[in-house]
Amino acid sequence: MNVVRTLLIFGALVCGLPAHAADMTKTLRVAFATAENGFDPQAIYDTYSDAVCSAIFDPLYTRARDRANAASKPAPIEN
Repeated sequence: MNVVRTLLIFGALVCGLPAHAADMTKTLRVAFATAENGFDPQAIYDTYSDAVCSAIFDPLYTRARDRANAASKPAPIEN
C-alpha cells in the first residue's frame, strides 16, 4: 500500500513540474480587425476564426469542384 501511495504522490509531483515555453522566435503573430469568436470548427461564424481554423485543422474530406462529381472523398494525408 505504501508503494502505491508513493507512486501516486511521485506522479502528482511530476505532473506539476513546469513545462518549457515555446520558442518565441518561431511564433507567428497576426493582427485581425476584430477579435475571433472561438476556434471550434463546428461553431465558428466569422471570417477571422475560419481563417485561423483553416490554418490549424486539416479537413477530413474533400469535395470535387465540379457539380457532376459532387461526392465526398477522404482527404490525402500530408506530413
